[in-house]
Amino acid sequence: MVVRKAHKAGRPITRNTSPSSRSSRFRRGYLAEQGARASNLEGSPQTFQAGVGGGQADGLWYCAWERKWLHDQSTSPPAAARDLASLKKFQRTSSYLASTSASERHIYSDAWARAGLGDPALIQQHVTANCRGLGVSRN
Repeated sequence: MVVRKAHKAGRPITRNTSPSSRSSRFRRGYLAEQGARASNLEGSPQTFQAGVGGGQADGLWYCAWERKWLHDQSTSPPAAARDLASLKKFQRTSSYLASTSASERHIYSDAWARAGLGDPALIQQHVTANCRGLGVSRN
């Protein structure tokens, strides 16, 4: 991935980042490019609000752990318990803390509680509704 910092003089500053780079590398004023150039349908450069990259990374991370839990829940209960502990770490992310209201947080806690009892319904529902297009296939 190539990341360009929008420069006031009109010339971008370019730097390369590895695909495994953390979302914290996306800071205010950066344009993310996939391949040679990121643009909208009209060909104009795309800019993103600060935190968008972090939110996408958190979503990808959460979906990956949900899919892992769904797989391990039926094949390896000890692994599923570890997966659920990892899912609960989502509570520490900026996506959860800054973008999820107190009235919405029960959605996650309810899913984790039911998952702890072996019920995959709410986690499966979240994967089906929200994990498409985030780099993990739909379960």
